[in-house]
Amino acid sequence: MTVDLSYLDEQDPIDKIQEEKAKNFDPLPDGKYTVEVVGAEMTESKAGQPMLHWSLKVIAGPHADRLMWRNSMLASEANRKWTKGDLLKCEMTLAKWSDLPTRASELVGLVLQVTQKTANNYANCYIDRLLSQAEVDAMPTSEAAIAADKNDTCPF
Repeated sequence: MTVDLSYLDEQDPIDKIQEEKAKNFDPLPDGKYTVEVVGAEMTESKAGQPMLHWSLKVIAGPHADRLMWRNSMLASEANRKWTKGDLLKCEMTLAKWSDLPTRASELVGLVLQVTQKTANNYANCYIDRLLSQAEVDAMPTSEAAIAADKNDTCPF
């Protein structure tokens, strides 16, 4: 039995779906983003060094629902200084580094402002600050406001 799908060719062109999918995997442009921490876990780099791996979801602007990542390394004193700064921006203080693996999940749900900068074809995500609950509450939540925000082509 042959199934005729020709009616879909005009109704829902497959190239439109492929184009949308490709767009979601294009690199995010450099700029400032409002993100929610959707994951934070201790892991190791390819070289076997300890790091805090952040998964961030863009929640506002034309790139809403896209994902970003940040790896906070712990291998050197300079790395730990950056990581400590990130944690302090998130209002997390540690009594000792060994507490981080059990406390990393406390970062999930935080809303942050981050900046992405690309250098040598590598995108770096920097944590700027934690947004206050008042700032989060003031973010657009209606479908119309979100749709209007997504039509904004400025990445920051």
